[in-house]
Amino acid sequence: MRIAAALRKSFPDLQCWRPGYDLLLYFLRTGKAHAPEQAEKVGQKLVQAIGCQYADSTLLPAISDSNRYVDQEAVEIGELAGTLV
Repeated sequence: MRIAAALRKSFPDLQCWRPGYDLLLYFLRTGKAHAPEQAEKVGQKLVQAIGCQYADSTLLPAISDSNRYVDQEAVEIGELAGTLV
C-alpha cells in the first residue's frame, strides 16, 4: 500500500487495480498472509489513506483488522491470467 500511496503523489488520479488487489485480499482472508515480524515489517506504520476509494474503504481496513500482510510476489502470473482480458 505504501507503493500505491507514493505513486498517487505523482499520479493523483491513480486507482488501485482491483483485479490484482482483489486476489491479494483473497489471500489475506484465506490465511495466505504473514505476520509483520515474518517480513521485517514490524516497524512499518499502516498507511492511513491513499486517496483511492477502493483502497481506503476495503484494503486498508482489511490489513488493519487482520494485522497481516500479503506481498505482491505471492501472486503468480497464471492467477492473474483471467483478469487481463
